[in-house]
Amino acid sequence: MDVPAHDRLLLVTDAAVNIAPELRVKADIVRNAIDHGLEDNEARIRNGKGEFGEIQIEVRQEGNELVLLLKDDGKGLDLARIREKGLAKGLISADQPVSDADLCQLIFEPGFSTASTVTQLSGRGIGMDVVKNEVSNLGGKIDVTTVAGQSTSFVIHLPLTLSVTHVL
Repeated sequence: MDVPAHDRLLLVTDAAVNIAPELRVKADIVRNAIDHGLEDNEARIRNGKGEFGEIQIEVRQEGNELVLLLKDDGKGLDLARIREKGLAKGLISADQPVSDADLCQLIFEPGFSTASTVTQLSGRGIGMDVVKNEVSNLGGKIDVTTVAGQSTSFVIHLPLTLSVTHVL
């Protein structure tokens, strides 16, 4: 059976969620990277990138924290579109100075979506707020950074004691 790469990755993330529900946070971020972040093959080639997008998942220990990095090599967050949606939803005002870091945080607001269409992967306006809430409920925090045309990174910090408890 020949399954497109996009669908294979969707199947892998769905399997991870079913096998280990605590991986849901990773799956939601990966799905958003696939749907929002990674360009199609032609656009990637036009922009001097490899034909296929990459999503890096890295787990490491830093002191008493477990740090999870999820980074794509896509187009980065569309900060202008995020700002536009933030204004439309009343999350920011037109005269308010808003940093890029503050704009990145808007994606974690309930009901926030920049998708123009709803797909199997995203666009329903649910997801990233749930991710942030799940991370917070575990005593952690999530940071997001983006570089236009290059990448978006999510770094999740969780208490190490929590991860040891889950392993046991």
